[in-house]
This record gives sequence, C-alpha cells and structure tokens, in this order.
Amino acid sequence: MTYQTQKISQSEYDHYVAALAGEVYQSSTWAEVKNNWTHDYVAVSQGDDIKGVALILYRKIPMTNFKLAYMPRGPVCDYSQLEDFKAILEACMQAAKANNAFTLKFDPQLSRDKGQELKDYVLSIGGQHAGYEKGIKYNQPNFLMITDMEDDKDALFKRFSSNTRNKIKKAGKNGVKTIAVSDQEVSKFAKLMEITSERDDFGARQGDYFVHLLDSFGDQAQLYLTKLIIADALDQKQKELKNISKERKGIEKKLAKIGEETGKKKDNLLNSLDIIDKRESKAQAMLSDLESLQAQGETEVVLSGAIMLYFAETAYYVYAASSNDYRDLLPNYQMIWTMMSDAMDRGCRYFDFGGVSGYTSENNQDDPEAGLYEFKKNFASEQLETISEFDIVLKPMVNKVFDTAMKLRKH
Repeated sequence: MTYQTQKISQSEYDHYVAALAGEVYQSSTWAEVKNNWTHDYVAVSQGDDIKGVALILYRKIPMTNFKLAYMPRGPVCDYSQLEDFKAILEACMQAAKANNAFTLKFDPQLSRDKGQELKDYVLSIGGQHAGYEKGIKYNQPNFLMITDMEDDKDALFKRFSSNTRNKIKKAGKNGVKTIAVSDQEVSKFAKLMEITSERDDFGARQGDYFVHLLDSFGDQAQLYLTKLIIADALDQKQKELKNISKERKGIEKKLAKIGEETGKKKDNLLNSLDIIDKRESKAQAMLSDLESLQAQGETEVVLSGAIMLYFAETAYYVYAASSNDYRDLLPNYQMIWTMMSDAMDRGCRYFDFGGVSGYTSENNQDDPEAGLYEFKKNFASEQLETISEFDIVLKPMVNKVFDTAMKLRKH
C-alpha cells in the first residue's frame, strides 16, 4: 500500500508522538516555545493508519529568503520499519523545499546501536552524517543520561549509591527544602541562572524566556526552587553545636584519664579533637551568618532551581541553576530526588537528565564536563548514545555560504 502525505490536527499529532514515546522536542508545545521560528507539521499514512509525523522548525536567514529547517529529535515513527521512515523523511524533504529551506537537519530519537540501517539509507540519498564525536557540540547532545524509575520510590532510592543517599539526607537535616513553586518566582530562578552562567562561563537565557516556557507548557511544566529556610537552619545549627559540645566533653574526659601517657590512642583522640574544632568553627560561622540574615528580615536563601517538563512517560530536567552560597549543603541532591519523586507521582517512568559529553568515569580525565556525568550517574541513570545528527542539503550553494559564515562567526 502506498503512503500519502496528510494534514493532521494538533491533538492527533501529539497523540501519535506520545504513543510512540517521542520526545518533548517533537511536541506541538515545543513549537510554541520556539516562537522565534516558524513551524510545520508533517504526517504520512497508509489508509487510515498514520505511519510517521514530524515537527519541522524553520529559521529565516537574515537579509535572504532562505530558511534553515530543523527537526529536533525527529521525525517520529516506528524506526524498525524502514519504509515508514523513508516515507516520512521524503514528506519532510518536500515540506522543507516548499518553505524554501536550503538544508534539512534532524537528529532522530534512536540509539546508535539500532540505527545503522537508517543511517545507510540517509547516506544513500545524499545525506550527510555528523559523526559520533564525544563532547557537547551538536544541536542536541549525542549522549543522554536517563533513569528508568520503574521501581517504587523506596526501591529507586536504594539504587542510588550510599554516598548519594547520605547527601540527600544531609541537605534535609540542614534546613534545606525543595519546593514546587508558581511561575511568580521565576525571577529567582533567572537570577540563579545568571549566577551559574558567570561561574561556569556559558551564555544564559533571560527571564522572559523561562516565563514563556512555563506559560507554554502550563501544567506540563514545573518550576522548583531549593531554599535554605533560615528558621529551620538556625534550629539545626544550634542542635549541631550542642552535639559537638557533648562530643568534645567526651573526648576531653578520655584524654584526662590518659593523662601524660603517649601513644596511638592519645594521638587518635587529639586528631578527633582537631576535627571537632573545625566542625564547631564551621557551624558557628554559619550560625552567625543566619542570625545576621534573620536580623535583616530574611526568611530564606534560594540555593538552586530547576525546570521540569512532562511529556508521555518522561520527565525532562531541562534547565538547572545554583547559587554560589552554601554549596556544601548539597541542595542539588535533594532537588533531584524531590523532582524524581514528583515525576513518579505523575506516572512518569523515565527521568531524562539531558546531555553529557559521552565520556565515562574511566576515560573522562580530560573532559571539561566530567562533573556533569558524575553528578547524573549518582541517580541510577544510564548513558545512551543516539544515532547523531544528519543534514540533507537542498540548496548546495546556499548551504556552502551558510556553513562558511557560521565558521567565521565561531572564530
């Protein structure tokens, strides 16, 4: 049976994408978010059965009539059915040509180990493949970290390393609390993003973008802020100092019994006393800071934040930022656990941490993004390598000029 290109409603489109576990970046809501691009929905069918769909975004090149066409994580189809893929790709190429696009870029939601047949086909029709390089350098990352949350919460928590579980608990014991907040607090998140971009040297989006993102997704998005609640933290620090005092008295009592004796036992006790001195000094300094903030009328300190999107069975950790203050309280650990718990409550099975460089613990010595991988790995996530990015050039001369301009812009 032949394939037909057909028009499709937004609801039909989203239903199909969700049914095939397509990514949020192929949803119609993502097209609303990318309102500085125009967009097109493409669908192919056999009889009454839809066999593939795609969201194509178009970006007009300034001072020209030409456009860049991009299918983020598309097209969406059953990739095991090569003929379905061929049909939807051909329909997308025709749509891109009709919109005066000079190239069609796409990066299918398909793992590398399952994509060789698809890759061979794209190359056979003149397409170009971007390769399998490590590093975060493509339009969408080639490597993703994803946690399968199929277990209940207790079982998932036990899958974390003991060190990660302790860090989550430590944050709570220090008065840190992660809260799902309303869009009214988005300016606090934007400020955190500004701080993070300065610290980590990357360009940050402005606050109005995050407002637009949250508005577009509505109840399929959630903003989180992790806060140090000053009253709770003061209470915890006062208790900590009392416990430290008790520990000190116990060690001093043991030292008094030893008297003038020397040896390993005494050395160990003296070392323990040094550690207690440092703990006490640190706790006292934080207590003074918190008392000063409280005296100024402050009730909380915002430590970190994140935006999560929901689509089909997946929760997407799309943006995250943190303050430079109280980083030793490990707010991000508690934040991730709270977000995962909420995602499970909403029926999500997968938690998508987004991109990493592709290097692992064994070969990341020279990786500037090594910390990103290590942090995400803590939460029982597995690394997935995708098939990477393709280009189908529709207007070779225009594409050559565009590529040259982009290379000059990078230098």
